[in-house]
Amino acid sequence: GIGAAATLIVYYRNHRKKVYKRSLGDIFKEFDIHSLRTKWQITMVFGVTTAMLIAGLLHVPRRMWIGIAAMSILVPFHEDAKKRAKSRVPGNIVGCFIFLALYYLLPPSIYNYVGVIGGIGVGLSATYGCQAVFNTFGALAIATSAYGLKSAVGLRVAQNVFGVVFALLFCLILQRIFAR
Repeated sequence: GIGAAATLIVYYRNHRKKVYKRSLGDIFKEFDIHSLRTKWQITMVFGVTTAMLIAGLLHVPRRMWIGIAAMSILVPFHEDAKKRAKSRVPGNIVGCFIFLALYYLLPPSIYNYVGVIGGIGVGLSATYGCQAVFNTFGALAIATSAYGLKSAVGLRVAQNVFGVVFALLFCLILQRIFAR
């Protein structure tokens, strides 16, 4: 509650004097099925939700990881999506190995800070692959307490592979649909 109130105050303070030239109606008027932006928005909405729906139907735990992996791949240009896909899965695997090393080398009292270290690493990373490595730390730091180390690492890798592969296939299918 306190965090929500603080966020509201900051947004109000920073945005209260802004004048918006576009109305909600203008946004709907800009919808054009032939524009690249609209195609990407449709791909993103249906790609992420379909990936998470499939995960939900399969009763996959922590299915948000699949949604996040898919979301990170579903970018406007297919070549960029392929580059991200080539970085995300290896980045997660490297992140899992580094997390395992930290888990076994550091005392248990430090485990809670591994996620914070990962967040700082994401912020300082220059490439998407490095961001994927550090992003894994926070996810595993939380999931390890719920699923155990081995299951958390297995879930993280499997769900990222599924999310990436699904997103690439979904992108290809929608590109063919849009081309017609």
